[in-house]
Amino acid sequence: MTSIPLRNTELRETAEMDMKSVPLNERETTINIPGDGSEVMIWTNIPRDIRAFRSKAPKVSELKSGFQGTTEWAEFRVAYKDFNPAKGVRNTRQLTEEQRQAVADRFRAFRENQTEAA
Repeated sequence: MTSIPLRNTELRETAEMDMKSVPLNERETTINIPGDGSEVMIWTNIPRDIRAFRSKAPKVSELKSGFQGTTEWAEFRVAYKDFNPAKGVRNTRQLTEEQRQAVADRFRAFRENQTEAA
């Protein structure tokens, strides 16, 4: 950002306030998906989104972060295969063999109930 010396005290105070925080209506999350579909680049200065992307590690890599005044910003990268434009970063569960078997049993019982009902 280029610093312009201001003569008017009121304008100078306004400029200093702008550096303290980005107004809520100007905060954004930008998602860039290149044509080759190799990876997705995400830039955000919305605290909720920053926390959400950080919680998705190691699928989501934080490249850079910093502050504009008191507003935090961060830049992330995620593989295209792990990203759904409609839903965001895909969640994958690491199931133990017991959990996998319990899920299979529930689905089997559900399918049997669906067949009996039809």
